[in-house]
Amino acid sequence: MKVLFNGFYANMASVYAIQLELLRQEIDKGNEVYTLDCHSTIPSCVANNYHQVLKCARCQERNDTFNKIAGKGKIKKLAMRSFAEMSNLDLPKFETFEQLIDYHYDGIQIGQGVASSVISRLGNFRIDGDKYQKLIETKLRSAIYIYLNYKYYLEKHQFDALYVYNGRALQDRPIIQLAEKRNVNYYTFVNGANLTKYRLYPNSYIHDYATIQQEIVDEWEREPDLKKKIAVAETFFDQNKMGVNKDIPQYVKNPVSNLLPENFDQNKVNITIYNSSEHERWVFRSWGNTLYNYQNDAIKSIANAFTDHPNVHFYLRAHPNLSNVSNEQVDEILNLDLPNLTVIPPKSAINSYTLLGQSDKIISFGSTIGIEATYWGIPSILYGKGTYDIVDYAYLPNSLDELKSLILDTDLPPKPKINAIKAGYHMKNNGVDLQLASVATIKNTRFEGKELSMYSAKQSTYLFSYLPKIATWLRLKAEYKNIDFLY
Repeated sequence: MKVLFNGFYANMASVYAIQLELLRQEIDKGNEVYTLDCHSTIPSCVANNYHQVLKCARCQERNDTFNKIAGKGKIKKLAMRSFAEMSNLDLPKFETFEQLIDYHYDGIQIGQGVASSVISRLGNFRIDGDKYQKLIETKLRSAIYIYLNYKYYLEKHQFDALYVYNGRALQDRPIIQLAEKRNVNYYTFVNGANLTKYRLYPNSYIHDYATIQQEIVDEWEREPDLKKKIAVAETFFDQNKMGVNKDIPQYVKNPVSNLLPENFDQNKVNITIYNSSEHERWVFRSWGNTLYNYQNDAIKSIANAFTDHPNVHFYLRAHPNLSNVSNEQVDEILNLDLPNLTVIPPKSAINSYTLLGQSDKIISFGSTIGIEATYWGIPSILYGKGTYDIVDYAYLPNSLDELKSLILDTDLPPKPKINAIKAGYHMKNNGVDLQLASVATIKNTRFEGKELSMYSAKQSTYLFSYLPKIATWLRLKAEYKNIDFLY
């Protein structure tokens, strides 16, 4: 069997470590393994937004060094080719992200992965056609260039399988779409519950709603020991509440344990709304819902539906991961001015779990806190769609009227705790253990004991060969200087 990996992830050490392990598995099966290397030809990739030659040098050095180790010297290397049509591309101007998502090239929805990458970088799902035109054009050219190379090599070598990371970004999405169009098997991989695990999806990806839900069910059924599953889930919920779960980011440093909003009135029906970031939901429409288009609109509708219920007060706990995001979603949240709604900003020191414990009910849009509420005995309402709704951890209203009835139901019990435990078990345990790679931290990664160093003397060799690329680096940096990237 002939298998193709790509060389676009070496700057993402924890991701690249998984790829090396998968590459070794294919070699050990006796399969014919190829890699497609960039050699600093892609204008802009997920791991190197500005085309910095220092990162290009590190990426290429890692690929040359570790592909040889993982592949036992048996890997066949391919190089990105040039295509005349790249110089004749006539790309349109996009006024909305919907237009970009729907942009097709050669029958492939090439704009979908580009939109995903741009939204993630900006933390914004609203597009300014003038401000972001050059950024989008660069990303589109990169995606099309990758697509043309994969199309060429698929036709030339007739690969049986392709491996790509995640499946969402500009350098992955076109490959998946091409594979599906040509009926070629593909595998996507991502990190698992922690950096010591990974997840592999044959002919699917983590953003496919049905795939991830089936994974949740399968993982629960695979382990027969109920006590063990409960213990794993309890660890997840306890660590989250104490703020010591090292497997997930801690966005608020040192929240005040007993702090509540100043106007918190125990005599009222207190409903806390926990929102989520909007930007990733916009790319995959299977994650959409018919209840609202935009969370902020939903929040305003909910509050306005209770203007004649003075005994009900809402608290909006803006997700802490929006702390360093400057976009329209956050601006609108901070400027909400409704008499029955108190906004708690992303950077607030108010402890989300203290607030949770004092709430009569909570409303979420798919964030983990909705599951945690059920675990801690608080009625949880999911307004929209979420990954874990398959375990029935929350009430799912189909309209604003149904939501209103749930809020006004004074006898509404929380969903069974075991349902939340099923979700917590998956979140704490999903994935397969790495065997040859070790990832202690993002920057401390090894394969068969050899460190993927940030810098090495060998990288200077590649740096000198990439010096002509400095012009591209400086040009892109100048083009993007007025754009606030999320990371």
